[in-house]
Amino acid sequence: MVSASTVHINLWGRDDECDAIRRLLDRDAGGALLFHGPPGSGRTALLAYARQVAGDRRLLTAAGLADEAGLPYAGLHRLLDPVLDADTALPVRQRRLLRRALGGDGCP
Repeated sequence: MVSASTVHINLWGRDDECDAIRRLLDRDAGGALLFHGPPGSGRTALLAYARQVAGDRRLLTAAGLADEAGLPYAGLHRLLDPVLDADTALPVRQRRLLRRALGGDGCP
C-alpha cells in the first residue's frame, strides 16, 4: 500500500504553474489561484502538487460544476463550506454579508 505522504508529484512541462503555486504559498498574506481548462488539462494534478508543497498550511480547494454556473455564489459556497464554522473570526459586518450570500439571501 502506498501512503499519500510518500508520493512525490513531478509535473513535466508545468514549471510556470508550479512556480506560481510555490510563490503563493511562500507569501504570508495568503492569496488565490484559479486553475481552468478542459478535462484532462492537469488541474487535478496541479491541486495535488499544491497540497504536497503546502505543508501544514490550510489549503482550500473547490471544483466548479457547469450545472451550478447560474447559481449566485455557488463556487464561493463550495470553497468555504469546510471552514464556515470559523466565520466568527470575521468582523461582524463581513460575517453577516457572507452568511447572507451563502444562505441564498443575496448580497449587495
